[in-house]
Amino acid sequence: MKSYPYLFIFLSICTFSFSIQGQDYWSFNQEVGGILNSSAYKMKQTEDRGSLAVGKHNSRFFIRKFSQQGDVEWLYEDDLSDPLEAGDEIANDLTQLGQHYFVSLNLNWQDSLKSTILKFDLDGNIIQSYDYIGENISFIKTTFDQELMFLLRDPSSKQGRLLKMDQDFVVSWEKTIGTLEGAYFQNSSFLFNEKGNLVFCHYESSNRIIFREIAMVNGDELQKKELDLIHEPCFKKLYLDQIDKFKYVLGFDFCFQEERPFLLFLDNNFNSTSQFFAPNHDEALLDITALNVINKKIYISYNYSKYLILDEFGEVIRKSDLAYINNDSMFFGITALNFEQADDNTILLAGMGFGGIKTSIFCARMNENLTMGNTTALNTFFPQESINIFPNPTSDYLNIDLTNDQLDQQVVFELLDYTGKTIQYIPQNKIKIDVSWLPSNLYYLKIISPNKYIILPFLKL
Repeated sequence: MKSYPYLFIFLSICTFSFSIQGQDYWSFNQEVGGILNSSAYKMKQTEDRGSLAVGKHNSRFFIRKFSQQGDVEWLYEDDLSDPLEAGDEIANDLTQLGQHYFVSLNLNWQDSLKSTILKFDLDGNIIQSYDYIGENISFIKTTFDQELMFLLRDPSSKQGRLLKMDQDFVVSWEKTIGTLEGAYFQNSSFLFNEKGNLVFCHYESSNRIIFREIAMVNGDELQKKELDLIHEPCFKKLYLDQIDKFKYVLGFDFCFQEERPFLLFLDNNFNSTSQFFAPNHDEALLDITALNVINKKIYISYNYSKYLILDEFGEVIRKSDLAYINNDSMFFGITALNFEQADDNTILLAGMGFGGIKTSIFCARMNENLTMGNTTALNTFFPQESINIFPNPTSDYLNIDLTNDQLDQQVVFELLDYTGKTIQYIPQNKIKIDVSWLPSNLYYLKIISPNKYIILPFLKL
């Protein structure tokens, strides 16, 4: 197995594109102020072989239509009345049905929750909308029989209901599916299996996961299975996808130093068959931000800018960091929030760039190895194995194991909170940092030299 530990995309303008043997690779980034306030949530290929991206830009949501070559064909932006707080999900899913695009939104509205489905024509004009008060939409998908399906959940009663409707919002059927416990209901844990049925999972308790299979035809529950995890994850996020008709993969997170799995392989009855452990067992945190199966390969984004590609058996095909450099020579680590398959074995990546005090909306069309053909692999990050912070977790001090050569590079440090916000800047070289004043939580230490940086997670007890 080959490992390619450091991969960088160099960008000097917002949109960069080129073609290789008939395949179009491109990337788009729009830098904005603020921490974690802007990102692309989802990206899908459209029927004209272009792509559509949805996300948020501070308190606005946006939809961008890209051509196959990455040119922005149209942009729709709008302010949201009384929007969610920065960092919360606003635009959460999109799909195409015939000659229309459908986008789902969640927001606060008149001291209540409001979910909206917007219907766009192919030129980006809104032609119809459908609202739900007091409920959140978890996903919106096109069914095999060319209708729309989505799940609504009341956060107060925790009751969920499935709706299936045509593209004019005429309801085919509605089904209450009972209590849905758990805090997170992101669209990454919902999919259609090879039978066309809806499969999804959610937490019932701190370490118990419920898998459910719902018939697309009438909403009947065909299968319900409980799975108890040995260890309790931190953020209660779940990522579920199907490898083939016999196998699923489930991803979750952990916040402990001990060796433990973060992927489970399941059979089609949701029984655990094998597990995959973190690539570096000494990591205190493993936080997945995207997991998608494409052509039986498992694409994973975790810990801001780290990436794994696994085969269907859990063997590592590729491990890398992904980042780009802007015009000011500033590094942006790329965090993927979604991978989608395009044609010609290309991958659509939607996410954000993280550059300390700035974020960027990031969209790209890459090859199946998450490269862009002419990018150059450079050892621009500090090699991860060359720097260690300890003890981790810690209650008072954090020791930094730097070599003399690294200390000679005018290294500085930033302490970041769990959202990525800088909370302390440390301008001089140190091998010991006082963190006793920090409340118990997850944090990051950013180690920066003139031409390199690395972000390492740690837990404050």
